[in-house]
Amino acid sequence: MSRIKASILVLIAGISYGFISLFVKLAYAEGYSPAQVSGSQVFVGALGMWFLAYKGRVEWRKKRISRKDLISLLLGGSFSAITGVTYYLCLQTTPASFAIILMFQFAWMGMLIECIKSRRKPTKHELISIGVILLGTCMAAGISVEELSKLSGIGVFYGLLSAIGYTGFIYFNGTLAPTVHPTLRGAWMITGTVIAMCGIYPPTFLVDGSLLDGLWAWGLLLGLFGSLIPSYLFAIGIPHIGSGMASILGSVELPVVILTSALLLSESVSMFQWMGTILILVGIGFSEFRRASSEKKMKLAE
Repeated sequence: MSRIKASILVLIAGISYGFISLFVKLAYAEGYSPAQVSGSQVFVGALGMWFLAYKGRVEWRKKRISRKDLISLLLGGSFSAITGVTYYLCLQTTPASFAIILMFQFAWMGMLIECIKSRRKPTKHELISIGVILLGTCMAAGISVEELSKLSGIGVFYGLLSAIGYTGFIYFNGTLAPTVHPTLRGAWMITGTVIAMCGIYPPTFLVDGSLLDGLWAWGLLLGLFGSLIPSYLFAIGIPHIGSGMASILGSVELPVVILTSALLLSESVSMFQWMGTILILVGIGFSEFRRASSEKKMKLAE
């Protein structure tokens, strides 16, 4: 597969993620709870991923997955459940355009995780990147001191918790069971998500009649846009472009959420907030391009 085609697939995956906030807000407006919305999403996503894994079984059956890899993938998938649950709880009390800003703090959290793992201080470029992201966050929030006092504290807490969960998901997704076939890897990870989700929210929606009352439609939309499409396209595209470029392209989720919030949810988004959004993307891009440049220099030196 060409690098351009792989980049387009990852870009589509990021755009797909951007519609989640819209669908969740609309589902809430119809009276569905976070438990029903998040539960139906992961069940639909898991069924879809296992269907794709079954179709490609000829490739992955050549090599058996070890028990260690299986357990690690199931545990890694639990971070996706934490992210989904806390982000959807945040959306209950927080505008979608602000909730996504909170979750995007994963960008600088991921840098700190790398520094802690390698037992080193952040580099000058990493500190600049973190500063740009935080400045962009303040601008993109677009909230005055008076409005800040009216924000739901628990909503902000859940938003930041979703960023921590997403940081863990990205970290483990890039390190767990690298030799396992991408489709099978994704299927087992989302199975871990389902197991963790059932522990947080017992799947009562399967028997309480809400599925037939209309929840099935939101479960299908969220399962496709929030689980199946991104997982499948990331599994295909990332190996061809690397995780760094994937992070940059996947960041298209942020402007998509801001745009849909303004156009379809009628949330107020100012030009100042758009400038902040662009700054966050610049901070992420600066970090990844500097990392790619450093890795290239190291390879040339060898």
